[in-house]
Amino acid sequence: MSDTTGTVLPTSQVLWLVVYWWSLLVDLYLLGWILLFPDETEGYQVVVIILAGAAVVLGSTFATRIARRGVSNVTFIKGTTTIRVIAIAWLMLGVVLIAIPIIEVLVNVDVGGDVLGDGLLGTVGSISFLGMIGPGYSEYREAMASPRRD
Repeated sequence: MSDTTGTVLPTSQVLWLVVYWWSLLVDLYLLGWILLFPDETEGYQVVVIILAGAAVVLGSTFATRIARRGVSNVTFIKGTTTIRVIAIAWLMLGVVLIAIPIIEVLVNVDVGGDVLGDGLLGTVGSISFLGMIGPGYSEYREAMASPRRD
């Protein structure tokens, strides 16, 4: 991948961009679940998943624009701190989604609804949206105003 100057982006920036965009897959999985099983989903969960998806897309787009601007690694890291935390949280939620069925089979206990319905999804989703419209946007604007790397 190259930036607007035609030079190749640093590997660390490309790897983080992959992480940011992959975190959207967890949200898309949950959105697909809602579409397939609407009776098993609470109304607030739909809102949380949609807002969180918007936050992840917004943050990943910000990060992509920062990288394409051709900034240094330090500026990129500072400019993407919020989306990095959000992306890691969504990827960890994805790990939880994979682990729940395994735990349920091994222990013979239904924990899926408790984990997702009673806090984890709402917390990650709410923080995602609030983080991107607050500090995430400020970080983006500062990174876009910084000088390009040499």
